[in-house]
Amino acid sequence: MCDIKNIGVDEKLLFQLESDIREYDKIFLLMEKGEILDKLAERICNSKIIKDRKKKVLILALKKKSAEMDTAAVYRQITEIQAKQLYKLYSMYEFSDRFQMISRKVTYGGLLHLVDTGILNLEEATEALLH
Repeated sequence: MCDIKNIGVDEKLLFQLESDIREYDKIFLLMEKGEILDKLAERICNSKIIKDRKKKVLILALKKKSAEMDTAAVYRQITEIQAKQLYKLYSMYEFSDRFQMISRKVTYGGLLHLVDTGILNLEEATEALLH
């Protein structure tokens, strides 16, 4: 196994991610800031799906949680450095299908592209993420 210090990842961050994967049903890493990602995070946090299915969801985001957000999910603000390190871990290992990255810049043809083109609305995208 590769030494994580050689790839520039904080060991505490790795241990926190492993702990989070054991605790949460879904973890979403929002790689950048933006209106659509803010809306998606808000919908996930307020999702009836989470409450009805009793899913434990963690959102890791660069932006601070808005004060009016009623959260059914746990929302944790992270730094850009942490986001880049988590992306390295996401890219290098298949920890779990519970850990998902959401980005406009890193992936093309992903869920946000389907929202942009009108194939899915934001509510349908939120539900797809939580399945």
